[in-house]
Amino acid sequence: MRFSFLLSLPAILGAALLELRHPPAGADGVPLALTAAGFAVTAAVGYLAILFVLRWTREGRLWQFGLYCWAVAGLAAVALAGR
Repeated sequence: MRFSFLLSLPAILGAALLELRHPPAGADGVPLALTAAGFAVTAAVGYLAILFVLRWTREGRLWQFGLYCWAVAGLAAVALAGR
C-alpha cells in the first residue's frame, strides 16, 4: 500500500508542474496568501485521507472504503441520469 502511494508521487508532481504553466481562468485576482492557504488545507486533508486508507488496510477494514465507493458511484449515476 505504501509503495503504491510513493509510486504515484512522480506522476502527481509532474502533472502539477505541467499545470503551473497554465494558470486557471480567473486566477489573476486571487491573492497568493489565499492560494497558499488552499494548498495547505488540501495537502493536510489529502494526508489525513491517506492515513485513514492505510489504517483501514492494516486492520483489514478496506471493505468500508468499498462501501463508500459504491455509495458515491450510485449518487453520481442518479445525478447523471437526471440530466
